[in-house]
Amino acid sequence: MNATATIADMLYGAAMRRAGAGDPAGARTLLDEALLADPRHAASAQKLAELLIFTDPPRAVSLARAVLTDYPNNTELLSTLAQALSELGDGHEVAATFLRAVEIEPDNGRLHSNAALALLRTGRLHESLAAARQAIELEPELATAHANLGHVLNALRKYDEAIAAFVASLALLPDNPDVLTGIGVAQAQLGRPSAALLARQRAAALRPTDGGAHSEVAGALQELGAHDDALASHRYAITLSPEKSSCSSNLLMAMQYAPHVTEQELVAEAAAWGLRASRVPLQQRRPVPLDPERPLRIGYVTADLYSHPVGWLGAGPIASHHRPEFSVSVYASQTIADAITRSVMANVDTWRQIVGNSDATVAQVIADDGIDILVDLSGHTGGNRLGVFARRPAPLQLHWLGYFATIGLPSIEAILLDDEHLAADGEAQFTERVVRLRHGRFCYAPPAYAPEPAPPPSEASGAVTFGSFNNANKLNDVTLDLWARVLAAVPGSRLLLKWRSMIDPVLSSRLRDAMASRGLPPERLLLQGDEQHSAMLARYGEVDIALDPMPFSGALTSFEALWMGVPVVTLPGRRAVSRQTHAILSRIATPDWSGRALSAGTEAEFVAIAAALARDIGKRRRLRTDLRAMLRDAPMSDPVGFAAELERVYRDLWREHCARYRSAP
Repeated sequence: MNATATIADMLYGAAMRRAGAGDPAGARTLLDEALLADPRHAASAQKLAELLIFTDPPRAVSLARAVLTDYPNNTELLSTLAQALSELGDGHEVAATFLRAVEIEPDNGRLHSNAALALLRTGRLHESLAAARQAIELEPELATAHANLGHVLNALRKYDEAIAAFVASLALLPDNPDVLTGIGVAQAQLGRPSAALLARQRAAALRPTDGGAHSEVAGALQELGAHDDALASHRYAITLSPEKSSCSSNLLMAMQYAPHVTEQELVAEAAAWGLRASRVPLQQRRPVPLDPERPLRIGYVTADLYSHPVGWLGAGPIASHHRPEFSVSVYASQTIADAITRSVMANVDTWRQIVGNSDATVAQVIADDGIDILVDLSGHTGGNRLGVFARRPAPLQLHWLGYFATIGLPSIEAILLDDEHLAADGEAQFTERVVRLRHGRFCYAPPAYAPEPAPPPSEASGAVTFGSFNNANKLNDVTLDLWARVLAAVPGSRLLLKWRSMIDPVLSSRLRDAMASRGLPPERLLLQGDEQHSAMLARYGEVDIALDPMPFSGALTSFEALWMGVPVVTLPGRRAVSRQTHAILSRIATPDWSGRALSAGTEAEFVAIAAALARDIGKRRRLRTDLRAMLRDAPMSDPVGFAAELERVYRDLWREHCARYRSAP
């Protein structure tokens, strides 16, 4: 052994002693010195890479790769490389690295488990499921393997099976916050927010400084109706983890449900988030021809083109764009694919799966694709990729459909709405320019399996049934007060509430107590849980009149009620989110009746409209058949016409963009 190697070995030994004594900084210093003495000292490079995974992942990657040139089959080093790559956000390379390690050691359960998690993060769900099950077969006592199986089962919407896997993991390794978070996800999706809250509170107690954990707690509180507590928990999450954009997005979403939040507070919170989110490098783009009439490349970024409100209300136009004047690319951050997904995939020029890619990587792909106009379909809803838009990979960036308020990101120039979504001076609620669509904001495509409208149920029962199938997050004291007044004005009437969490014992008890305190006896409140979509639509046969919540009104829910022949009474406010049903109703009519008749100007008028409809069985009988025909004939049910309207807006905005930059000094 030469003198240089001896010095490196001595320094490496000293570094290990420092690391063992709890001094990682001292260990890193000694390892650096060892590598100065011998740049090819593999042990020092490998250990230094491990220590730098979280503090300097680029250097950790460089060190690991350097050693792998000499030791390509070292699975421990491959695992170190994969962990460092994970910190850089490139999920696909992480998965490839773990799969390479699995090929080298196929009987190593831990490697299969790590590969399962990496595959999950890139959307390769069935490969992930197989890897997790192989890991458990090889090492049945490996807690992380059971946990990763639970996470992939959650992604596959097999929530009961996921809970069983998580319970098995906890039996092997109790109080694992990652597992408790997974249980919280499954319980929430099964309609059990009280059980989700317990799991998430335990996870947050184990990770007291993790803002994400407290944000999860807030989500469960919100669905249970504790809106003020939810907002406080969201704000606390941001103080703990201001760098987590998801915490701020979750707060902005929660604020939409709260009646007492002001327009000014919403705009200020979004603008503050936008400034923080903009502190990223801008994407380098090739110059594009400033030709106002050339064919345009449109890109849509979404997590929701499946049986989701965005899919039902936007897939038709996206699949109907006119080519070759417009070419269309979809950048999909989703692991779910169904008939809606496949329809869009078959009718666009490019479909790119971006699950597992970092925002920087996605921005580079979009820039390389030469997208002219990039359209966000998520806003601050779950799965958004607003970090991509912050990097400005396209010359012109817009938002349409998926969100209902200002986003706050300076790099999004305009938001597409319509006149009916905007109250007087409504533009003041947006940091973006508001561009109006002539045919409305939504384009509804009903499912072929929707049953025919049933007769008004009061004809058989003798009692009028009011109903709402809206998300339980939308229920608050203001809404319950108003609905109770409606039922008081219609003696013997009932209220049917349907949502997955209506089966939750805590929520159902709270709702029964809340309505009892407003004079509604228990037998007049009917609560139903989740069902298949076709069965849920058929349940509108049990509802005479739908009541819209406030301030977060229905959108897809209102379309579905109307399609099933059920009139929806609404009270639009000043926020765009409170005017969604109003905007839908404003665009349906017959020669002798307009949907605007269901849109109230005051609480008293809301009660009067609902009570008058309850008394007029003839009107309700006619609406039972007329509403579907009115929707079918409206421009918002014509995907080709709606796509043409989008294209008109895109072309006008592109012309403005070209004129602005061609005239710039």
